[in-house]
Amino acid sequence: MPERPSRFHGPRARPLDTRQICSIMRIFKQRPATGRSARETTSLPTEHEIREMRQRAILSILRRGPVRRQEELVARLAERGFAVTQSSVSRDLRDLGVAKAGGRYLPPAAPPEREEIAAEIAQFVRAARPAGSNLTVVLTRTGAAQRVGIELDRAGWPEIVGTIAGDDTIFVATPGTREQSRLLHRLNALLAAAAARPVR
Repeated sequence: MPERPSRFHGPRARPLDTRQICSIMRIFKQRPATGRSARETTSLPTEHEIREMRQRAILSILRRGPVRRQEELVARLAERGFAVTQSSVSRDLRDLGVAKAGGRYLPPAAPPEREEIAAEIAQFVRAARPAGSNLTVVLTRTGAAQRVGIELDRAGWPEIVGTIAGDDTIFVATPGTREQSRLLHRLNALLAAAAARPVR
């Protein structure tokens, strides 16, 4: 028999886009979780959640560089896996309070990082590790993933495109490896600060 080629050779895999990440999440959700009932597994993202993910992506794009036309923003969203029309982008810009000045779209000021949000995240997060170049897996205490996911959304960190939470695991999507590194740095800093805080 001919020798099978090693799976470790060949061209390097391309980074996953948002559509591929969501597909992977759906596969994991459709598989029964060991030791858990079907009722405890996570549900697919709603239209509202997808819109929030898209709007966070818009803010991330605007903060990374100048965007002068909505058509350009539609194209950049498509690169991240969001198939969207110009009319939807126009509504998103209005909802986000994005203004146009000097021929470019300006995002609203990022909300300040509140101490209570950081403390809430650090209280329940056990670990965080990358899973590819666009996806970070955050492990929490049992039953705390939904709560931490909400706090991550409230934090307004620009490197986060979207989150989907289960029972004790959160999938956090980022545009690329640079944003993923910043996210991991934030989370590890929060965990280190929480570990160093004296117990009352």
